[in-house]
Amino acid sequence: DNFTISPVSEVDSTYMTVSLTPGTAVTLPDGRRLRVSSAPAGTPISHDPSIATFDAAQLTDSTVTIRRWHEGDRFVPFGMKGSKLVSDLLTDCKVSPACRENQLVATMGNDIIWVLGIRSSNRHRVSSRTATQLILTLA
Repeated sequence: DNFTISPVSEVDSTYMTVSLTPGTAVTLPDGRRLRVSSAPAGTPISHDPSIATFDAAQLTDSTVTIRRWHEGDRFVPFGMKGSKLVSDLLTDCKVSPACRENQLVATMGNDIIWVLGIRSSNRHRVSSRTATQLILTLA
């Protein structure tokens, strides 16, 4: 039998945990900045894809993990009921192969809550019952 030993891929070295405490700001592996803020219910929600707004009460952890997307990753895009492959979303949004390779996602446990700069998840969306909005801003 032949075995090949390969180094750990670069994808595994880009995991980063970010606190969801408002006021937190971090530099991501790709050099962009991610800022966490909050707003009261009723605050207008931005349609800018570099800003993701969530119902704070629906986010069950105090941190998110930022990582590169993996082949087979799925999430429920905002405005949809069913899940979609991240690869299909990137194709639909005409993301170039060079940019696809480095596309980051924000996860909470095994759940993708945001494909950074493209689309947030429908699972944690703001609703009429939202008391506090949690806002992630990419710059």
